[in-house]
Amino acid sequence: TFTSNLLEEESIKMGIKIIKNAQVSSIEKIENRYCVHYAINNQIHQVTTDCVFNTAGRVPSIDKLNLALANVVTDKDGVLVNSNLQSTSQAHIYACGDISSKSLPLTPLSSIEAKVVADNLNGKKRELNIPAIPSSVFTIPQCSGIGLTENEAIEAEKTYHTIESEASDWFNNQRINAPLYGYKIILENDSNKILGAHIVGPEAAEQINMFAIAMKANMTFEELKDVIFNYPTWGNDIKSF
Repeated sequence: TFTSNLLEEESIKMGIKIIKNAQVSSIEKIENRYCVHYAINNQIHQVTTDCVFNTAGRVPSIDKLNLALANVVTDKDGVLVNSNLQSTSQAHIYACGDISSKSLPLTPLSSIEAKVVADNLNGKKRELNIPAIPSSVFTIPQCSGIGLTENEAIEAEKTYHTIESEASDWFNNQRINAPLYGYKIILENDSNKILGAHIVGPEAAEQINMFAIAMKANMTFEELKDVIFNYPTWGNDIKSF
């Protein structure tokens, strides 16, 4: 995407080597360093480094629960549940958070799911309704997004247009001498509702929260920009997007 490409270019300028489409086969510790063996296009490569981090995400921690003995059906995403977060095979069992098949492994979502389960256990029937969820990569600078990417909008057969720009020369970015700032907004043609927003910049993780509120409230992009924000803040920059 536009913002991730900007981030990749900036990361390379900072001296970060990015290796794409690689399949790690093994990691070997040699004295105080690590040798990572990986393959690209069926060719074996290796790189030696001081530290290795596995950031492949979370998996549901259900292996030790012996759920099969209780006839609780699971798959790779966790306990199979319906929209009430109720087990599809055992109606008296509920699952939420990282072990729920309906869940994304995100802390803010797990608290919403817990409230859904609590209401259902107390006799108040409630379904899980997941709003658009913002997410951020806390790189330097931050890269954040919510809603659809342009490719996803195409796949969903949305009629849309985009607003995108590099904003590295804007005041807020210049005053802290930050290297990069940019955004891409995806808007539905007829309604001008926000289908997706993607920002790269020093405070992208906070700015994306503004779009989360707007999308939850079903606001148009113009209605968001009509809000009076504290000035001069990164939130106020949205008025110029």
